Amino acid sequence: EAAAREDAEMMLRARREEEEAQYMEWCIWGYDDNPERRFLQVDGASVSFPSDDKANFCNVVTEEPVLSGRVYFEFLLHHVGDEQWCGVTVDPAQAGSRVSGRNLLRSWTYYCGRRWGDSRAFKDEGIPCLQVGKRSVQKFARVSSGDTIGMLLD
Repeated sequence: EAAAREDAEMMLRARREEEEAQYMEWCIWGYDDNPERRFLQVDGASVSFPSDDKANFCNVVTEEPVLSGRVYFEFLLHHVGDEQWCGVTVDPAQAGSRVSGRNLLRSWTYYCGRRWGDSRAFKDEGIPCLQVGKRSVQKFARVSSGDTIGMLLD
C-alpha cells in the first residue's frame, strides 16, 4: 500500500512538473522574433517599452501559443502613458509596430482608453472597453499606472 501511494505521488509530481513546463512557455515573450524588438526591454516575465522616441507602441506575443486549457494572464501596468491594449491574438504576425491596437485583427484585448486629459477620452473611440478585433463589445473602467488587468482564456 505504501509503495502504491509513493508511485501515485511520483506520477502526480511528474504531471505537475510537465504542466508547469507548459505554462512557463507562455511566460516567455517572443523577443527574438519581434521585428521591432529594438524598442523593447524584456526581463523575465516583464516587458517594457522604455522610449517612444521612434515609435509609440509595440505589440508583443509569447514565444509559444496557448493551444488548449484554461490560462490566466495578468498584465501589471507599471506606467500607462496614453492608449494601451492588453490581450491575446491568434496571429503572431501582429507582433511589432506595424499593426496598431485600433487595427488588431483576430484579437481579444482590453483597451485602456485615452487618458483623462485628452479631449478624446470621453468619445466612444477613447472609452476603455473589451475590444474583439476592431469592435468594442463591452465598456470597462479606466485603468491607471500600477493597476493590474486579469484575462482568463478558456
